[in-house]
Amino acid sequence: NAAEAWAGTTLSTGAGFAANIPFSANSNQMQAMVYSPNSGAVFKLKAEDKMDPTKSVETDATTTTANAWEVLTFNFLNQSAGTAAINYTFGYNKISIFPNFGVAGATAGEKVYYIGQVAFGTVTSNSPIIGSEALVVYPNPNNGTFVMQSPLLADQNATIIVKDVLGRNVAELKGSSATNGQVRVNQLRNGMYWVTISSGISSVSQKIVVR
Repeated sequence: NAAEAWAGTTLSTGAGFAANIPFSANSNQMQAMVYSPNSGAVFKLKAEDKMDPTKSVETDATTTTANAWEVLTFNFLNQSAGTAAINYTFGYNKISIFPNFGVAGATAGEKVYYIGQVAFGTVTSNSPIIGSEALVVYPNPNNGTFVMQSPLLADQNATIIVKDVLGRNVAELKGSSATNGQVRVNQLRNGMYWVTISSGISSVSQKIVVR
C-alpha cells in the first residue's frame, strides 16, 4: 500500500538478457500471464537497451478479469502515450513489467499482483496454481515456526522464501526441508512478512505475522 504509481519489477537481471529480443516488422508482440485482484488494471511492459535506458519502448494491456489467471498481449507497435515508438535498429535486451500502472498503493490499497511468465510471441497454456486456497499457514500469528499446507510442497525442489514488508529476502529454504510442512525461521523479528512457495512457473504467497 506504499507502492508508487510506477512501481514494477525488472524480469531480467541488471545485466539484461544475453541476446536481444528478436523484434522485427512482422514480430512485435509479447505476452504475459498475470493474476490480478481486480479487472481494469493496466499492466505496462517496457523493453529497453541494458546499456542505454534512453533506448526503450513501452506498451500497455488491461486485465479483464479479477482473481484469476489471464494472458495479456502486448503489441509494441502501439506504444504507450507520450513514449517513443519501437526502433528496430535498437537492441532491446531488458524487460520490466508494471502492474496496475498509474495507480499508487495509497489509492489502490494493499494488493498483490502475480506474473507467471512473460514470453516473446505467446506464453504456454498452463496456468500456475495461485490463490489463497493453494496455501494455508498456521498458526498465524506465530513465533517464526509454522506449518504450511500447499500442493506445491509435493515438489521436493520447491523453494520457500520469506520476505519482509520492504520486499527483502530474510530467509530461503527448500520445500524438502519442511518436514510435514513445518517451517522454522527462528531469526525473524516481530512484524509482518510474506512467505512464498515457488515451483516451476507456479507460486503462491501468504502474509504472516511474527510475535
